[in-house]
Amino acid sequence: NLPEATTATMTISDITGRVVKLIRLDAVKGYNSVVINASNLPKGVLQYTVKTDKYEATKKMIVTD
Repeated sequence: NLPEATTATMTISDITGRVVKLIRLDAVKGYNSVVINASNLPKGVLQYTVKTDKYEATKKMIVTD
């Protein structure tokens, strides 16, 4: 959920900090979603960071079979 339209970057990293996927998108004001094909990601705990020029948030996700 963004307060304004902006360019955003979503970086997905493994537990060692290695970037496994980088997504750039033109985000709209309000709710945005990204669909990721998990078959292209390593299994286990990953973290993702969504960053704009004014905001940044990091969360964890678990990729399973």
